Amino acid sequence: MNRRVMLTLMIVGIPLLLGFTADMVQKWDHVFDDAFITYRYAKNLADGHGITWNPGMAPTEGYTNFLLVIFLAPFIDLGYDPLLVTRLLSYFSVFGMAVILFARAKRRYGATTPTAIMIASLILLAPSTSALCLTGLETVVYALVLLVAFHFAVEFLRSQDTTNSVLLGIFTMLAILLRPEAALLYFVMAFVYGIILVRKKQLHRFASLTPSLLILLILGGVYLGWKALHFEQLLPNSFYIKVATGAVISKIGLVSVYHFLSTHTLLSAVFCVSLLFCLSHHDRHGRSDKLSVLLGLGLMLSYAVFFIKTDTHMDVGSRFMYPLVPVLIYSSIPVFTTAMGEIENWIKERAVLFPVLVVAFMLAFGSKYSTKIYGNVKRLLIYPYPSERSSWLMQEEYRIAKTLSTFPQIENVRIAFGDAGVIPYFTGAVWLDVIGLNDTFIARTRKQDALVDYFFRWQADLVIKGSDKDHSWITTQGPLGDHTAWAGDPRWDEYSYIGTSKVDKWYYDLQYFVRKSSQFAQPLTDFLRARIINGWYAPMPFHIGSYSPDNETQPTWISHPESGG
Repeated sequence: MNRRVMLTLMIVGIPLLLGFTADMVQKWDHVFDDAFITYRYAKNLADGHGITWNPGMAPTEGYTNFLLVIFLAPFIDLGYDPLLVTRLLSYFSVFGMAVILFARAKRRYGATTPTAIMIASLILLAPSTSALCLTGLETVVYALVLLVAFHFAVEFLRSQDTTNSVLLGIFTMLAILLRPEAALLYFVMAFVYGIILVRKKQLHRFASLTPSLLILLILGGVYLGWKALHFEQLLPNSFYIKVATGAVISKIGLVSVYHFLSTHTLLSAVFCVSLLFCLSHHDRHGRSDKLSVLLGLGLMLSYAVFFIKTDTHMDVGSRFMYPLVPVLIYSSIPVFTTAMGEIENWIKERAVLFPVLVVAFMLAFGSKYSTKIYGNVKRLLIYPYPSERSSWLMQEEYRIAKTLSTFPQIENVRIAFGDAGVIPYFTGAVWLDVIGLNDTFIARTRKQDALVDYFFRWQADLVIKGSDKDHSWITTQGPLGDHTAWAGDPRWDEYSYIGTSKVDKWYYDLQYFVRKSSQFAQPLTDFLRARIINGWYAPMPFHIGSYSPDNETQPTWISHPESGG
């Protein structure tokens, strides 16, 4: 057995170690814009401004991960990088999920140590785990807390005791404070519990849910009460931007659900086999297997329905559905343990076949890591230094953010742009999020004229607009997302075109406009032209305000000599 454990650790562990290391080497200097929205709220809290987007202005809730905001504030106050802290917390969370899965397989189902190691490794082998750890989002941390809450939900359904009810309430509340859709777990659990009690004709036992329900009502009530006082509303701005769109099915959400299922096909298939297995077999643990799988099925279906309705923009690594991965693994442990146990018993006297079993497991669930190692080594040979790598949108915005943060009095400059993450965090500028995630008025208003009037009344000193490679304005999420629809407003004539930041590949370019009457007009123009832009077009090829480009005259791109553009 010791030899088998060592073989399993080597065959599974080495590709995992190399795969995670390859990702860290290649992507450590990459940033994900959305993560810095959370960091700006946490920084304002750390600086004594409270939870607000623009210090001194009305509070707004542009995040959905309250607990991470609170957690990061002390670290920012102490001078630590919130991205590094969140990454380390994510790696710790992945390890925590692996430990839970390992312990569950060993203690509840009597799996051998090699089998338990392989089951635990599934969370590390999941297609997007490594990448999501590097984004700096709450995704992986939330997945851990949701898994713990799911575990206590299963244990409560099995034992119906007070301890598990209390723990269920506590961890469900923590999960809700990280992502509000965690409430779906409690509703699904209560529904499953109700069906069980109806079938047993024991509805009076529904009272055993009281401890967890009280915890959720009391703590949730305090939290909602504070939100009502602080933000003067209960729902975050993201609800109005992503959910309250009027459409029954969001095309973006439907794609996200499909992408998650298509990238986790094998795990989903194992879960379906586990469902059939548990519904047709009884073991010494009674109904616990059924409860786990049925609860997992209910949670997966409720998640799918919820996100099919949601505009899941920036769904890197299937981050919205990813928290289901550990739940699917947890629910599939019975069939994994049974199948692997049978195979191990069959090869008991054929020791040479055991490495074949582990290699086959890795080929089935971890083939991605072999290609990742090869791909990252190849990229390292081409781009040995971060500065030589291909520039993508968020890296360009990171460069802009670090440079613009050195502009004198940048904290007093009013900037309007829809990518409200890395640039507002590093600059500390007064920021209008044109998408509306961090602006309550834009998030909740649907009248185009009122929204456009609000934008121009805000009087941004600098406006950054995204354009496609064909020089048309992009369409983004939010009620002001159709930029072409209001590009012809004559009030745009108050702004001067300064230049362009070109972004590689399929991403949109960034166009800079400075308000002519701004107190920062001349110094900001000089700064942008000297240190930010890659160049400019002559003549300007964008329709904006009363200006329309001459279609007969092709624009000439002029690279800035000092920008390397």
